[in-house]
Amino acid sequence: MKLLVVDDSLVMRRIIVSAASVVGAECVEARDGRPRVPAHHPLRRALKTLPVLMITTEISRDSILAALKDGATGYLTEPFNRQDLQSKLMECLGLGS
Repeated sequence: MKLLVVDDSLVMRRIIVSAASVVGAECVEARDGRPRVPAHHPLRRALKTLPVLMITTEISRDSILAALKDGATGYLTEPFNRQDLQSKLMECLGLGS
């Protein structure tokens, strides 16, 4: 399964890509998550169907619930360990528990 990894930090992208490759995901990286395509473009519709794992330092329950309500498939707070990251990736990609 393909996975889009978006983070402005090259180090963070490398950590996530490394963990994702262990669970069998093929990764594409981007530094910026803001799509620069018109709202009616097919890419916008495709992006809405992708699993989204939010990885952030925001730990408030309201932020977590808002992200999940807005369509995030999963939520992981920083700092995290590699095992938790791999587990969340597998969950978001539908690869089992």
